[in-house]
Amino acid sequence: MPGKSSSIFQEDEREKMEAHGATRIIIMDQGSRGGPSIISAISKLGDNVHTLIIDHHESDAFPTDALVVSACHSSPVATSSLLTYLVCLPLHESVREACAVSALLGVFGDLGPSAVKWGESPWLAHLGDVMKRVTKKALLEAVSMMNASRRTAEYQVYDAWEIILHARSLKDISTNRKFLVARESVNAEVERCTHTAPAFSRDGRVALLRIHSGYQVHPVIAIRWAGHLRARNLQLVMVANSGYHPSGVHTNFSCRIVAGLRKMSDTERPNLIEILNEYASKVTDAKFLERVGGDFAKGHKEATGGIILTSDFENFVKAMEIGIKPDTTESNSMLSKKVLIDPGQKTKITSFFSPIQDVIEETCSALD
Repeated sequence: MPGKSSSIFQEDEREKMEAHGATRIIIMDQGSRGGPSIISAISKLGDNVHTLIIDHHESDAFPTDALVVSACHSSPVATSSLLTYLVCLPLHESVREACAVSALLGVFGDLGPSAVKWGESPWLAHLGDVMKRVTKKALLEAVSMMNASRRTAEYQVYDAWEIILHARSLKDISTNRKFLVARESVNAEVERCTHTAPAFSRDGRVALLRIHSGYQVHPVIAIRWAGHLRARNLQLVMVANSGYHPSGVHTNFSCRIVAGLRKMSDTERPNLIEILNEYASKVTDAKFLERVGGDFAKGHKEATGGIILTSDFENFVKAMEIGIKPDTTESNSMLSKKVLIDPGQKTKITSFFSPIQDVIEETCSALD
């Protein structure tokens, strides 16, 4: 499992994988990018190494010497857990029932409880039957618990793996003491950090919130604000966390599309990856994109992020013109920019900042 704020594409993570001496490697849901082999195609013992990548994050390029199963260009996009289930389904008759709940946990964790209409093509009807049997509530509760461990400052992914591996039911997951403690601490940290006031880009498309936390709460806060914040021209909420990366000199940031834009058609809906790259092209440092490379603007069109040097992030913020008000001409042509929050918004500030009970989220980029 990759370390805290790490990527499988980093050299130290490659070395960790190669140390196992495996000749068959399956990589799931870690994001995709072009480049050399994940690890050497020939092991130290001279054996051929075969790599299978199962993923659904947006990408037009993949590592060499790998067999890739990707759903990113096949709408509706299946999650990595569902892809894994479909790959394994023909291999043994027991997979259909034994692995169904695991597939559903991944779908609920990435897409939520209502995005998929089981039984409607191409979604599998029998998974809908399993969902009804175990209930949406039980699946959501388990997802909430599973997500919390990796979001703690201690990055308790191994604890989560062991708990899930030995669980015999969803109740074993949702009532586990370690998970309960982790979720409580994560929810408290979300509540501490979420009251940060947003600053807006000059063009009004970006709302930026800055936090400093050892917890991986920036994606959760981005989701929360994106679900409530309504401002003219606003397209995405970005939450930057200067305290999460162990190095102390990197900023992790998460971006989520504003909830009201999700209902737009695929051709009309803003593409957050394209928006970030558009701003990146305005960074005065000509080598900015070369430096940030695959650690910037990867993931999904509606949910992306990055892990870059804080100095590079500050240059990126300048390119977005965060905190700069439009000039008089722009203000006259877009009067709405004089009002940051839509006056028609009915959500009260008290309800907006009500405590979070569950940490349930959509897909997070591997870079979040």
